[in-house]
Amino acid sequence: HPSDNRKGYRLTELLDQGSLLIDRRQFNKAYEIFSQIIATDPSWSEAWNKRALVLYLMKQYQSSLDDIKKTLVLEPRHFGALSGQALNYIKLKEYEKAIADFNQCIAIDSVYAKGYLNLGATYGKQEKYDKAIEYQICSLKISEELGDNHGLGYSLLSIGSAYYYKGDFERALEYYDKSLKIRE
Repeated sequence: HPSDNRKGYRLTELLDQGSLLIDRRQFNKAYEIFSQIIATDPSWSEAWNKRALVLYLMKQYQSSLDDIKKTLVLEPRHFGALSGQALNYIKLKEYEKAIADFNQCIAIDSVYAKGYLNLGATYGKQEKYDKAIEYQICSLKISEELGDNHGLGYSLLSIGSAYYYKGDFERALEYYDKSLKIRE
């Protein structure tokens, strides 16, 4: 919590408890804790964002978006909220809004490999496979530069999938094989 007083420490402890409940997939209890924090301090953007995450995991996408909007009013460049908003839009099949949000994430952090990967996946859902591959290759290059083997493997797999859906099975296999070699 942004404040250094006793109340701030208690709210931070509650936020940590709610996060632990998310990890344990106890979403209803986590929702209650985050709601309690919001009732105590509605100006804390992270509490709104955590509750939005719980709502997303509970498949309550519109409610999650409502909490994300409150997060972004309080903290317009909240990276997690922007990314979460995009993921909600994907679930609601509002792909252009998701693309806009992922582009905002990349504008904030140009080496956010997962942002490029998510952009590629969103274009793939629209069957715009060439555009999907373009962004997945960006993710691949960033992952290579950062030495991120997990990101590298996932990028290669995603590129292979885009080629598969495009009907280019030979290229798909090429990328699938590269992905498997990274994961060995």
